[in-house]
Amino acid sequence: MVTGMTRLKRLFFGRNPRRTLIRAAALAAVSYAVFGHVLRPVRVQGISMAPTLVDGTIHLVNLAAYWRNEPQRGDMVAVEMPGRRAYYMKRVLGLPGEQVGFAEGQLLVNGEPMAEPYLAARGDWNMGKQPVPEGHYFIAGDNRLTSFEGHTLGFVETRRIAGRLWR
Repeated sequence: MVTGMTRLKRLFFGRNPRRTLIRAAALAAVSYAVFGHVLRPVRVQGISMAPTLVDGTIHLVNLAAYWRNEPQRGDMVAVEMPGRRAYYMKRVLGLPGEQVGFAEGQLLVNGEPMAEPYLAARGDWNMGKQPVPEGHYFIAGDNRLTSFEGHTLGFVETRRIAGRLWR
């Protein structure tokens, strides 16, 4: 005869409690390693990446993406904010050593117009050519309909790019 307490114990620990505890410990260790050092969940707050990323949604950032590779133009990256564990989600537009600018919303790299198929609308941003310093990238959000002055964009040090959005 099996009592209610025995059924509950079997439900939580299975037929072999020792094996179940070992599996639980292994799962906890793997989860800590993956979500602490490889993938990081990030909640989007704000409209700077709209419509590509929607306010309030949660995405994973691949922290290992740039361990061996450099960011590329068009990558959506998480940029570490100083002083706390928070990130800006932005898109890489300019690489080290390039000249970047905007003319009536058109991204110009080294004076050449760049296709940006991820944009819903270009907006009307204007910015003269500026050199991207070595060890830096030029980043901006996808919502180009917001005013240029009210948008967080510009040069970011390579070390502040935490990873690439995992899709």
